[in-house]
Amino acid sequence: MAFAFPLLLLFGVLAQCESNGGYRGAVVDFWPKMLHQDGQKLNYSASEVMRINIAEMETIIKDASAQNADIIVFPEYALSGPDFATRGDILAYALITQCEDEIIGLICKLAFEYDMTIVAHVIERREEKLYSAQLAISPDFEVIGKYNKKHLYGHESLLLSPGDSHQPEAKFRLKNGLTFDMLICFDMMFNSYTSDSNVKNVVFSSWWVNYPPLLTATQVQQAWSRTFNRNLLASGSNGDASLSSGSGIYLGDGTILQQSYNADSTFNSSFLLIADVNMENRPNLNIDASRNDTTEITNRSQIVGKHKFDFVNITKVNLSRGQSSASVTSLGKTINCSVDVLVEKFYDIETFALVTAEGMYNGHFKSRMCSFLKCWDIENCLDSVIIGSQSTFYAVNVTSEGMKMNSLRYVLGMGAQSFSYAVPTRLDDLVDEKILLSLDLADSVTGSLDVLDLTLFEMEYVRS
Repeated sequence: MAFAFPLLLLFGVLAQCESNGGYRGAVVDFWPKMLHQDGQKLNYSASEVMRINIAEMETIIKDASAQNADIIVFPEYALSGPDFATRGDILAYALITQCEDEIIGLICKLAFEYDMTIVAHVIERREEKLYSAQLAISPDFEVIGKYNKKHLYGHESLLLSPGDSHQPEAKFRLKNGLTFDMLICFDMMFNSYTSDSNVKNVVFSSWWVNYPPLLTATQVQQAWSRTFNRNLLASGSNGDASLSSGSGIYLGDGTILQQSYNADSTFNSSFLLIADVNMENRPNLNIDASRNDTTEITNRSQIVGKHKFDFVNITKVNLSRGQSSASVTSLGKTINCSVDVLVEKFYDIETFALVTAEGMYNGHFKSRMCSFLKCWDIENCLDSVIIGSQSTFYAVNVTSEGMKMNSLRYVLGMGAQSFSYAVPTRLDDLVDEKILLSLDLADSVTGSLDVLDLTLFEMEYVRS
């Protein structure tokens, strides 16, 4: 049976850049057929589900090829979705990670036919163990890179084995000689990422878990790219709509070339993003592109309780209509946070706070956070899913005192506007253990932005 998938194309500024070592990259916010769809279990075999998704991948690859893309990245679980109840469910999707495998051979054939490096995610079977595997497949009909996920998320840990700490095969080259590192989803947050400093490009496949406005996929991707000074091709999945969506193409200096996030779960389709990755030819960013009017979604939120820390201090930022500025300080146990805002317009129905948080984040890892955050209300500030704001700002500056960027700790500086699109920011490491995160409106047409959050998030390096 054939399936027709609607495809939305979002094109960046496309200029040939081969002359100075650049490349044309493509990522897909992918909508796969899954084992369970709309609450119903599909009446297909694992092989049929994977073939259906590969057929959809070919449609997208063909479009990327028409735009002369050199490499395309698909998300985690693109062939199946992650909805596996038992080991028997996931075992049916397990593959041998070589082009000789019947299913992987179909992807290898696409790489050859369209003369493009394809990065795809599969379930790998190796002896008696199963792994989450990201593969790089060359136009020469060959698997040239493989990365196994190290930090498994939730139910994955019951079904899969973690990847080894040292994976020399998790690196590959394009035809023009540029080298790429590889990374999967939750590994980005634990960051045990280490690499040769000469490797400036990373491919990232993810099925993220979003509870906006904090730590949404595109925010984290852009912040990670800048902190580690890596160009990042990040592919997320639209399979669970707003819960799992989020893809983008970013330069190592923090420039957002392309991004897509299905914040209001409007689209059950795939998004193809294409951009030239070239540090010397950076295009201007249209930060309002592909967005709708925010009026209808300004208070769309629900109480979910998905952001937990050991210690939290929430201080309301008192704003009022006609007020031009505000400054607030919030004290933590080992850090202090402050925010200064310059207001363009403020809507009285909206609430903003400065949040200082420390300790284990959702039981996963140690962290410290300073966040200027839009809330449903002060009592439930970390328990709200909010994707829209009408209030706009000329400037927002968040400063932490006590956070550190050194060999033991690193800081992600991130922010989001309505629809949880990552906003351009500037991150400065100041004296006396102070770090400043600011809105960067240099490329803004209006000189102001609506803001959902501006967040400094510190973590410790984790040994894999």
